[in-house]
Amino acid sequence: MLSSLGQAAGISAGIASSLEAPNPSGYSLDAKEAYRFLTESAVNLSQVGFGILLPGWWTRKGTKTHLKAQAKVKGKKLQAGSGLTLDEIVGFDWQIALGDRALTVRELQALAKLKAPLVKFRGQWVEVNDAEIRAALEFWKKNPNGEASLREVLKMAVGTSEKADGVDVEGLNATGWIGALISRLKDKTGFEELPAPNGFSGTLRPYQFRGYSWLAFLRQWGIGACLADDMGLGKTVQTLALIQHDLEQAKEQVEKPAKEQVEEKVDERKAPKPVLLVCPTSVINNWKKRGFPLHA
Repeated sequence: MLSSLGQAAGISAGIASSLEAPNPSGYSLDAKEAYRFLTESAVNLSQVGFGILLPGWWTRKGTKTHLKAQAKVKGKKLQAGSGLTLDEIVGFDWQIALGDRALTVRELQALAKLKAPLVKFRGQWVEVNDAEIRAALEFWKKNPNGEASLREVLKMAVGTSEKADGVDVEGLNATGWIGALISRLKDKTGFEELPAPNGFSGTLRPYQFRGYSWLAFLRQWGIGACLADDMGLGKTVQTLALIQHDLEQAKEQVEKPAKEQVEEKVDERKAPKPVLLVCPTSVINNWKKRGFPLHA
């Protein structure tokens, strides 16, 4: 053991100084020394064969806490099917987060004053970068709020990240209808499973019910979709069910009494319309077998 400690002492000055004590059992580090050990000594010791046990918050790959900018979306009342498109402009406030915890301006300024690579923040040790903190403060000063299309907001919500003025733009903090929409888009569990349309000639399997219902949910919000099932799993039949569902919904809306249409502010654009299909000719027979009217 003494021989191994002697070898380690040649790599770590802290270990070397601890061996000067009569009964060496370890040594204490301040935050800067601990950071130096984590980034330098631990790597060097590991390379020569020493086993190193490091804190979980440091070693978990991809989970290190870092500063990032998040958009906090301002909520407003909006119902599905109200003419929403992905070009809808959404207002939001920028906030700076450390990991999953939003910071106040005072907390960020306090971190900047510490000028230490390791700090204890809300009971947890985290790695911070002085340049990142300064960039985050400058970003916040220049960008207290902003606007973006719903398309861009959804991109932020599902993980598309980029850098803006030296700060990672990552994630979204949303409430209200946007929060509910994002939650449903991410976990795909919050949408209603629909019955087959009344005029649909065919039988949907359980997973096809779910796929058709998912498509209808996206259509309700004006969002497009791409079916990526394997060959032979029923993309055609799910699409037919969706089109029939849309036609019946539109017909039902148009046939409502005039008073109800006025009260609900019916959008004339939702009247039944022809459907343009761009597809391989090989699927045409499947559509004809289902009794769907096709016009060349």
